[in-house]
Amino acid sequence: MSAKTYRARSIQAAISRIKEEMGTDAVILATRKVPKGANNPYGADAFEVDAAPAGEVLVSPVEREAAFVSPQTTPEGTGLDSAVYTALHSELVGIKDLLYLMSRNEHLPELISDHPEYLNLYARLVNSGLSEQRARRFLVAGCVWHPDQRPDARETARSVLTGIVSRVSVIDPFAQVPDGPRRRMAAFVGPTGVGKTTTIAKVAARLFLQEKRSVGLISIDSFRVGALEQLKAYATIMGIPCLPAFSPAELKIAAARLRNADVILIDTAGHSHLDEARMHNLQELMAGEDGVETHLVLSASTAPQDMREAAERFARFDPVSYVFTKLDETRRRAAILEQVMERPLPVSFLTNGQKVPEDLVAAGKSELISLVFSGQD
Repeated sequence: MSAKTYRARSIQAAISRIKEEMGTDAVILATRKVPKGANNPYGADAFEVDAAPAGEVLVSPVEREAAFVSPQTTPEGTGLDSAVYTALHSELVGIKDLLYLMSRNEHLPELISDHPEYLNLYARLVNSGLSEQRARRFLVAGCVWHPDQRPDARETARSVLTGIVSRVSVIDPFAQVPDGPRRRMAAFVGPTGVGKTTTIAKVAARLFLQEKRSVGLISIDSFRVGALEQLKAYATIMGIPCLPAFSPAELKIAAARLRNADVILIDTAGHSHLDEARMHNLQELMAGEDGVETHLVLSASTAPQDMREAAERFARFDPVSYVFTKLDETRRRAAILEQVMERPLPVSFLTNGQKVPEDLVAAGKSELISLVFSGQD
């Protein structure tokens, strides 16, 4: 069976017919809106969808991507310069992603499925890392549509972002407030490899160099080779003290030695959240000093399920905020919004690179949304 065109009142109706005739693995090739008129028997706008059996085309997302020539190389004889070709390639890949989402999602409300403007926004939300369910919910709630006008995608996008922002809170954990504590102690906890040590160095540099606060560092990481040396190197560059503490008693002594510091930042060992013994050891060590706030550090590039599970296991430390790192290493940054909505905590800091302290962002709502949704075009 070769490719075939299906016409229906809605894209979802056309896809249902395609699945009946070609099976659930059929591949959607293209879609277009057909205005009402002589060639349209429905008396209203209709849709045409081109499809083909799975065996006749590449079907996986990776294969669909591979079917296009690399955007860095413009094919000879196209007549397109590199910039135009790259833009065209990006648009085609985006269309394929959109059609792939449509073909596998049978429960899109007609308000979304019947309007390409809303479908495109839906695809962008999902491709950014939001779950399909949450993207549908925000889009339906934010749809700005008048029956006698074209859908206003720009206004709807603003409404959707407003809805997302309303579900997110931010915090400055080291803000100086009247009658607040003179000294703040903060421990950064989280799984292995999320960048806790580098993040602490960035926070320390921000507080010491930019805000002129006195800062002390403590490392209680006795597991990772070179962890203390790395933190000491940062401390030496900034000219601030850095002390080791590998037992509850040593932590109490180190905190006492840094009693004149405005802020004490504690670097903890990175543990797999599945390693119960080491998690328990960290709990016992942290119990050596009262008044320590904890901040949960998670990598934005972590798979959503792993991120959720890590947050659940580290909840025993009663974190007061999220710190999300490595936003520069993924395009699916909205996964951090999923985490914030799934297990609500305010966001304190974001990191988007290795430079100290430049690649640290204090998490205002506008900065958070801008970082999450940048680079999605």
